[in-house]
Amino acid sequence: AVGSFVVVDGDHGTDAGAVLALQQQASEGAKPTRAVARMATEHETAIVAEMNAKSDAAFEYIRSLQQSQHCPEDFREAVVLDCEYQLDGRKLTVYFYHPGYVDCTVVTSLLYPMFQCHVVLQRETFGANPSVPPKGLHLVRVAFEPASQRTEAFRLRSEMAEDCVPGSLVVVETEAGIDVGIVVRSLGDRTRDNGPHPRYEVLGPAPPAFHRLLDQRVAAAEDALVRVRDVFKMAAEKDVVVARASVVQCVYRFDWKRLYVFYVCPQRVEFRDLVRQLFAVFRCRIVMTQLDYFRAD
Repeated sequence: AVGSFVVVDGDHGTDAGAVLALQQQASEGAKPTRAVARMATEHETAIVAEMNAKSDAAFEYIRSLQQSQHCPEDFREAVVLDCEYQLDGRKLTVYFYHPGYVDCTVVTSLLYPMFQCHVVLQRETFGANPSVPPKGLHLVRVAFEPASQRTEAFRLRSEMAEDCVPGSLVVVETEAGIDVGIVVRSLGDRTRDNGPHPRYEVLGPAPPAFHRLLDQRVAAAEDALVRVRDVFKMAAEKDVVVARASVVQCVYRFDWKRLYVFYVCPQRVEFRDLVRQLFAVFRCRIVMTQLDYFRAD
């Protein structure tokens, strides 16, 4: 039944998952090559929780590996989206995005000594196939972090317009990788418009797993806020202007390669030393944004 937790035949052993829908098998056409073996036991359900914890640890390890000099340059620029262990631990799937080519053989040879299992690198395209010309062109405006009040216009393939309506969570390409935002407005069909169009496009609707990743990013941003305030507090002992500044929010970009720090201060803050100190803590690009300062009389 829908919602049941079952054990299935994996391509490298045994896996488990929840039944999302039931579909009657057609008499003709391709048939599934793998089958549901049986209902999962309580013990196997507990193992899934353990594997989820191992998957999260693998995700953090691979992200740290990307900052290492031993990591191939092409994979260093990739965005690691998620990691997933098979139920029996014999297979680890690494989901990533990269607009170009990645030599997966080199990367898997680096990962195998750590995980001692079959490692599969799966490149995600989010429904957009760059090699296939779009049937038409729409434009949409996408909103990002509320604190920055940032919205940008993006190209959208006409065939994906029904899946990317206002209010939808979408994946977009950016200058430095990918990001996730919410479609706030459709700017209409621009197929016949020969004018200049936005440089980047919507790659597709965000998969359900992205909501969990966004929750992780929010939690990490809250932890970063505490540590950023500690750095400001230490800097305030030597700089009277920094002493008057107050950090109000921190936001990670979806690919974790950029941390936005929003602060208020009645004066301009010389933050070059602060950026160096923050980079040493977070090992990612730091973007300092001074918000408008209003004094209540």
